[in-house]
Amino acid sequence: MFAVRSCRVASKRPSQFYRWMSTEADKARAAAEPQPHEPTIFDKIINKEIPANVIYENDKVLAFRDISPQSPTHVLVIPKVRAGLTRLIRAEEKHKEILGELLYTASVVARNENLEDGYRVVINDGKNGCQSVYHLHLHIIGGRPLGWPPVTSSLATNWRVTLFFTSDSMVVLRDECSLLLIWLVQGVCVLPALALTAADSAVIIFGLFLLASSSGFLLSFSSTCQHRRACQFVSTAWIAWVFYTLQSIFIAVLTMTIYNFLLPFTSGVEFQFYCKQIHLEDNLSSTPCSSLQGKLAISLVILTVDVCLAFMILVIGRRIVQKQYIEYTRVQKEIEKANNSPSQDTLLGQHV
Repeated sequence: MFAVRSCRVASKRPSQFYRWMSTEADKARAAAEPQPHEPTIFDKIINKEIPANVIYENDKVLAFRDISPQSPTHVLVIPKVRAGLTRLIRAEEKHKEILGELLYTASVVARNENLEDGYRVVINDGKNGCQSVYHLHLHIIGGRPLGWPPVTSSLATNWRVTLFFTSDSMVVLRDECSLLLIWLVQGVCVLPALALTAADSAVIIFGLFLLASSSGFLLSFSSTCQHRRACQFVSTAWIAWVFYTLQSIFIAVLTMTIYNFLLPFTSGVEFQFYCKQIHLEDNLSSTPCSSLQGKLAISLVILTVDVCLAFMILVIGRRIVQKQYIEYTRVQKEIEKANNSPSQDTLLGQHV
């Protein structure tokens, strides 16, 4: 139920990260290296023409928080005087001092931000390096465990197939793919209950199966849908409660079906007599009493397996919900932190 999204290589990865990767790659492809005299958005920040959340400054460098942070700490460090240093590959002998100053500033910022457990310093250089502003700058990224290797450019150009390769996300991916397989097997196991029961009972069983499955799909998509306006009214906790309830009712109905299938064997009377007495031949498949005994025995085994699978879905589903909640909470904190700074579009719009 939860697995379609993950097995399509979608994951638990923050939707804002996806949009950022797509936006940054698009901007990098569209950006052109400016002439030495052409200003960039960083020049406007240095000249205080555009506001920025500055956390460190001296006469040579400026450090400020990224407006689209990719971790709890994401800081940009730039030289105040570009002096032709649009890219690292353009560095000359005269740039040695400022390059050293940039790295030293990265160390100072890391200490000030309490990144003793580790962090990453990144320089995006050129179009293939996903550089969108041609004013050399360092990214200081930390505050959470970082994976290695970084996401490749081929994945980064399409956020729909980009993954955050964290341990939690891979556990969810495994669980969701397992649920897809279990759900398919469960659907096959339900068939005996449908075929050998009365039409009204078959409708109830099939309806509960569809409702429980639908709630699972909805719960699976809810975490990636939260950023869309149409989905903001949906409560993931409420969907999870509906899923647990429907799945529990489905288990109860399957258990009652097993009990009813057992009655002809435990009644103490001859099977054919019992079958005709309570009209067991009036089943959805119209199987006569003469052929029903063997099929009921096989169905009992299959339905027992089905109940076990339903319990597995409950357990794995709860684990997925917990992981989704942890991931969603982390992403929300990053989004709230990003929203404390004005968006890049807003900053640029002030100076068109």
